[in-house]
Amino acid sequence: MFKKADPRIIREIEIGKDSYVDYLYGCFRCINPHTNDFSLIREIELIPGMGKIKISVPQNETIHLPENKVIRSDQFTIEPIGDRYDVMFLLSLRAGWNQTEADIKRLIDSNPTGNFLATIKDKSISIASGTAAVTCPGKQNAWIGMVLVHPELRRQGIATMLTLECMKWALNNNKIIIGLDATPMGKSVYKSLGFKESYRIWRSLFPLAQYAEKRKLTNIREISQDDFDDLVQYDASHFFERKNVLISLYNEFKESCLLHRDDNEKIKGYIFARPGRNYPFIGPLIADSMHIAEQLIAAISYRFLREGYTHAMIDIPEKSFAEPQKHRFIKNITCLREFIRMYLSVDDDNARELTKEFITKEKLDHRDSLAQTFRAIMEKAISVHSMNQAFLEYEKNTLQNKIWAISGPEKG
Repeated sequence: MFKKADPRIIREIEIGKDSYVDYLYGCFRCINPHTNDFSLIREIELIPGMGKIKISVPQNETIHLPENKVIRSDQFTIEPIGDRYDVMFLLSLRAGWNQTEADIKRLIDSNPTGNFLATIKDKSISIASGTAAVTCPGKQNAWIGMVLVHPELRRQGIATMLTLECMKWALNNNKIIIGLDATPMGKSVYKSLGFKESYRIWRSLFPLAQYAEKRKLTNIREISQDDFDDLVQYDASHFFERKNVLISLYNEFKESCLLHRDDNEKIKGYIFARPGRNYPFIGPLIADSMHIAEQLIAAISYRFLREGYTHAMIDIPEKSFAEPQKHRFIKNITCLREFIRMYLSVDDDNARELTKEFITKEKLDHRDSLAQTFRAIMEKAISVHSMNQAFLEYEKNTLQNKIWAISGPEKG
């Protein structure tokens, strides 16, 4: 995926010698007045846990970002990401996330016009600065994810503009934005755009050794093509319609897709799994009972254990924990980090207030093109407010009472 300067291999980066390297790592040449971490020579851990890399920037190769934010200058552009899988993968690596190169390619290829790349340009120099993605799990819905910005370029409004671009794409294509999962750091960005907090999800890690003993598992088998229509209907009735995602994952990872049918051949649960960069991903998972969920987890964990893996990763709603670090159907598990599930919810009053706050924060005239763009997106969001509220109620009153789990890439 990387033509040069793979951050998993290199130990040194020299800016100003190669245009491809400069495009990927040009963030290090930027003097950002909103951060205090610039240095011509630095050693940083580019990927968490993989050791430090030396980065050198000649004095004459530095770029000064504007005090009043780069998003309001001609230096800044957002466009469809095209085939720049390397940029999104680099940012995923820097964030310490578990996506593989195949995950990134699958995500972008599933919706080429709805995945975005932010670029900063200075004279003849172009610098990849951030990415964002709209995934369409089903025909009518959209999920926002992979909103990532180089740490050196933060506080310049880039994440806000990328998220707005995702919202605009989804709303213009008549999609219901069914949500996003925010990090605690990113939560304020999404709140300023009309997203409201709902509940926490814990990205968790569990040792596979607790499933080392092969168990007698009843009514569990690999999913076949003949099962698929029933599976899609079962999934939609318990979660939301996401046929596109299920088909994509099943086509790649058939051997890690299991189903539970009862003695009457009625589906009572299923689980998908696949390799990750550091650990296998478990999910999506849905089950009608704790016992069935535990059996599905045991079955897939036993397979991964036989393949030489030691741990697996899963994203689980907080309600599935009896208390922190004590899960209801995975005995030995560790919560690594939290995400906040957020949903778009904008009515007339919200739209006016959010637009006013945006104009004030960004020090814009209300006639400015950026202010007009923001206002237009808020007006679009109002038009789907009732549908978003219906989904919020469904999530609160129904979905939260189901037994389910997810994983990173299948929702973006």
